[in-house]
Amino acid sequence: LSGSQKAFCVVSARCEKRQLLQAGNHISEHHGRYLPGGKGCYPGSGIIFSDKTQNASYPTQRGEDMKRFFLFVAFVVLVPASLLAQDGNVDVSKWDAAIFRGPVVEAYPHYVRGTAYLNSSEFQKEMVVYNRKLYYNVKLNLDVFRDIVCVMVPESTIEMVLDSPLVESFTLNGKEFVNVSGTEGLERSFYEKLYDGGNMLLKETVKKYHRVDKGNVEFYSTVKYFLVKDGRAMRVKGMKAFKKLYPEKKKALRKYRIELSHTDQDLNNEMLYIALAKFADNS
Repeated sequence: LSGSQKAFCVVSARCEKRQLLQAGNHISEHHGRYLPGGKGCYPGSGIIFSDKTQNASYPTQRGEDMKRFFLFVAFVVLVPASLLAQDGNVDVSKWDAAIFRGPVVEAYPHYVRGTAYLNSSEFQKEMVVYNRKLYYNVKLNLDVFRDIVCVMVPESTIEMVLDSPLVESFTLNGKEFVNVSGTEGLERSFYEKLYDGGNMLLKETVKKYHRVDKGNVEFYSTVKYFLVKDGRAMRVKGMKAFKKLYPEKKKALRKYRIELSHTDQDLNNEMLYIALAKFADNS
């Protein structure tokens, strides 16, 4: 390493250590981190930890802090200078400072069954636009319970959380997802983009949980659709949303819907909404 890189590593490590020491017994609400010494729950989940469960499920804070500190020191020392200075699109097949610098993903309690990830807990090599830069070959997944994007450090099993405001878009299992936080009518950040023309049709998948037996809960999925027009989102549950957002096209939309019902295509709700969104834009 050059002199400037060594200085960068030392300063970064000191800053990281200071932040860890300052963390103390505070709770990081954004990433659902819970530390020994009291009761807690995942934000908005209602999953409660007792002192006994907490202490049994998680290592002590000091142990966690030291592990994170040494991982960070090893990381900044091993990052190649070429990656630190990389411009343009980045092939993330090795360590990259810009995208693998974040908190480690916290595991869910042992009594929660199923996965909080979109489809499965397996990470896929995908593309992500992060802080206005395109990264590809990134092993990532979407935790739809916490509404966070997680990435896996290459040649390891370490999972890290990306800073949500910096995630612009990403792919997952051949589908495109976008960050639409701040859009009126939407409560979450990450949605699957089904169509994008004059309007935008979005699919929201959320994981909730229910009790399956004494002491255990299990995740299950719920799906909603939203139509975004002029910066405002409206939930789609049939034709009503399309007629409300396109009042001048009510008759045309109704006629087109009837035409679709007379075709040989077996349209599910999702396919129907995509067809109507395209028709509303182009008719």
